Amino acid sequence: FNRSKYGFYINDYENAIAQAKKLEIAADECGEASKTLKSQSGNSEQFWQGASGNAMRRKMAESVKELTTLQSDLRGTASVIRTVAEELRRKDKKLSGLM
Repeated sequence: FNRSKYGFYINDYENAIAQAKKLEIAADECGEASKTLKSQSGNSEQFWQGASGNAMRRKMAESVKELTTLQSDLRGTASVIRTVAEELRRKDKKLSGLM
């Protein structure tokens, strides 16, 4: 590991950015799951009617909403991690140049 003059491991920046990418992939998976669930909910009306079908579709709609919220949260977290890692890397390089 290469350590900067200010205590950060250079590899830490890359690890943080890699973590952000994993969160973005998870967000994409939430989006796909949400689309699939929404589609299945719409298709279920042909096969599942009555009170139990309606209750299941309500639950599916709640799950779609939760997945959409989770997707947004994951993207936001990934963005913050990436921004902070890149800013720390820039500042570290700038400070290293001043010494």
